[in-house]
Amino acid sequence: MGWFAYLWFKLPPAPYEYQLIAEGDSKQFTQMDLEGWPELKLGQYKVQADGVDKPIAEFIVARQNEGPPVLIYWKNSTNEILYNFDRKPSELSALAAAISKHAPKDA
Repeated sequence: MGWFAYLWFKLPPAPYEYQLIAEGDSKQFTQMDLEGWPELKLGQYKVQADGVDKPIAEFIVARQNEGPPVLIYWKNSTNEILYNFDRKPSELSALAAAISKHAPKDA
């Protein structure tokens, strides 16, 4: 019975995968305009779909200390709308500064 349940509820693998392209801090990712946040760890990834030669998307995430990743950049490489992301790093920096100033440090 357990084997049947496992086979019934086992999800097929996703038809895409995330591949890390580059990692670093704000000095390595100058296009993101995050010089005021040297403690951020940034990671650039590409989304590679099965059967497609070129990546279908690229994105950058930021982490502070060991916190969860936060999406800060998205570039769609398809004609389909996968995700809409406004690209204004200066507004992102202003928002992050306001959150850092007013939110509790352990939030």
